[in-house]
Amino acid sequence: MTMNDHRLSGMATVIDRADAVAAATRSLEDLAAVRHPDIALAIHSRSLPPRLSDAVDALDLDGIDDTDLIVDLPISGEAFAAALAVSGFPASAARMIGDDMARLAQVLGDVAGCTRLAIRLHVVETDACRKFHADYVTLRLLTTYRGRATEWHRADTPDRIDRLRPGDVAIFKGRVLLDPPAVLHRSPPIAGTGEHRLLLVVDPVPLPGG
Repeated sequence: MTMNDHRLSGMATVIDRADAVAAATRSLEDLAAVRHPDIALAIHSRSLPPRLSDAVDALDLDGIDDTDLIVDLPISGEAFAAALAVSGFPASAARMIGDDMARLAQVLGDVAGCTRLAIRLHVVETDACRKFHADYVTLRLLTTYRGRATEWHRADTPDRIDRLRPGDVAIFKGRVLLDPPAVLHRSPPIAGTGEHRLLLVVDPVPLPGG
């Protein structure tokens, strides 16, 4: 199976030439390419703005708690910043990360066609989710603000591992929409290295009875 770029309406370029399962997008909004039936993963490569990158690098992650939220869209960066402040983020970093989280939450809401989201911003220092897998969700947005980013491979080529970069935004199609999965992913193993990761996970929340 192959795919011509025009079938994605100029939104993305197919990464894998053998089978169109992953696509690189030109903008965050173009992550909607993941809705195409042949696409299991859409990636927008980006570098964090210098001020945000500096603020993230300066964080003492040992003093920061995980943040877990259920939010309704639209939501402001200020609302996220208030929650991050409770988790121990300094005010300036909370504002900048909160603004980015609000934008990414809206992106996933638009792509998934939903208004309620589960948000997790976690400090990872173990080998959590170290096995390649696909999640039991419709879609999942991931971005790593600090540390090694998510690894992924096609389900049928486990020896060919690709890696996101810190700052990249990816939306994976979950098992609810695609089972068996075409793409598997994992958190990079870091146990015993002293490394920390700051990882954002955004999932749609199904409506009751949906």
